[in-house]
Amino acid sequence: MTDQDRHDAKNLEAQNHILKKQLSKTADQLDELAESDCDPDEKKKSERTAKRSRKMADS
Repeated sequence: MTDQDRHDAKNLEAQNHILKKQLSKTADQLDELAESDCDPDEKKKSERTAKRSRKMADS
């Protein structure tokens, strides 16, 4: 593996970490929305999306 390959791999790891962090924040925001006074169907959608986002962030 060349120095450039190692550098590229580290950049990809950093990007992956940032994306997972953003997914976690999105899941938190969706949970907050699900707790608000919105339509019950929309709450369920928010909860499902938050769950999927957390699952992706944890993988």
